[in-house]
Amino acid sequence: MECKEVKIVRARRGRLLHMKAWAMYLCLTAGHHVAATEAFADYAYCSKHVEQNVIAPLDNPDQYTLQQVQIVMRHGARTLAARSSCWTGYNVTWSCNAKMRVSPQLDGDSNPHHVYDMRYMEGETELKGNCHVGQLLDEGYAQEFQNGRTFRTAYIDAGALFPASNPADLSNPDGPVVIMTFPYIFLSSTDMHRTVMSGQLVVDAMFPPPSSSAVVPWHVGDIALSSYVPNPTACPKLVEIKAQFEASPGYVAWMANQSAVVDLTRATFQSYDARMLFDCLVTSRCSQPQSLPHLLSSSHYDQIITYERDKRMKIYVDLDAVYAKASIAKVMLAIRNRMLLRVRGGANTSRFALYSGHDDTVMPLLAALGGSQWLQDWPPYAAYLSFELYENNSGSHFVRFVYQGQPLTVPGCQGPTLTIASLHRIT
Repeated sequence: MECKEVKIVRARRGRLLHMKAWAMYLCLTAGHHVAATEAFADYAYCSKHVEQNVIAPLDNPDQYTLQQVQIVMRHGARTLAARSSCWTGYNVTWSCNAKMRVSPQLDGDSNPHHVYDMRYMEGETELKGNCHVGQLLDEGYAQEFQNGRTFRTAYIDAGALFPASNPADLSNPDGPVVIMTFPYIFLSSTDMHRTVMSGQLVVDAMFPPPSSSAVVPWHVGDIALSSYVPNPTACPKLVEIKAQFEASPGYVAWMANQSAVVDLTRATFQSYDARMLFDCLVTSRCSQPQSLPHLLSSSHYDQIITYERDKRMKIYVDLDAVYAKASIAKVMLAIRNRMLLRVRGGANTSRFALYSGHDDTVMPLLAALGGSQWLQDWPPYAAYLSFELYENNSGSHFVRFVYQGQPLTVPGCQGPTLTIASLHRIT
């Protein structure tokens, strides 16, 4: 009789625990059945309106002459950055029409060659469809072409960067192209499809159409050693800094306070790829909204994505942004040196430089220069940070920082322009 009573008690406890778990699920997901029908508003990360990021004019433009522009940019909309099942029920087929066309040729070989169109075969890619991981989508193609138009309006059409007497023509062998490779114009990216194509789309839209066929130098480096992204291989110090950050009292306390949103995430997705969840959420929201769980409400999406964003972004602004400063130091040094060469060297030095990279190219630059005042959100698709160098009527030089069309003020400064000496101090 005692054994039977014990079994009954255990069974009741089991049912009670099950009921408690179910009650917690209902509590955490309360409102799903109603709120899930709410339309998701435009999401800044997706950059659905890049045409609105028009570059604000300089105050008192008649007192300044534009001497140089350097732009650090993020690629446009893309597929998932890595293979992932994301969450239970995730089933997405990707379609890409942005193609890389190549022609094999040795330096100095003037013989004509076929141009080959690289096409990914269905069933032979890590993602379903005809795209490879991280490939630029058609929307990303359009975003970067629009960015190029924006830059052309601000810097080229009015003759601000290149005088009308010597217009920029990347295909003119008698013009700037002779010295454009270095240092007159410098074009670069990481060696990935989405950054190469995004940067080249910007250049195509920014500069006048070519008057003849020309080969334009494009500078890349192995992504394994690239300085355009935080790279522990190239900068081992980053491993130590990251460990210090993750053990810092501020971060530990912040993580300990996130249990509610962690429970919400588990209840919403049940089974999910924690490493890729942020990327899964943003690529789905922007390009594959039908793939989001149908019970996921807009408000719960915002809670989860904010947590996933912040736990990845805080390292760039906490501890005096030391991680950001170390990770992007080489790029910042290149930008500063090109400015100084222009200031000291005059007409035959660099007028334009483009660095086509990733979110974690733009992000550490924002944090290193402006801390949390500048880095308030994750850089969206096709984000850009422009460094404008001006000379005033008395011969002094100033820098203006422009992010997504809007001037930024360095913390502690009075206005959006910074003297070269001040730039040297903060970098």
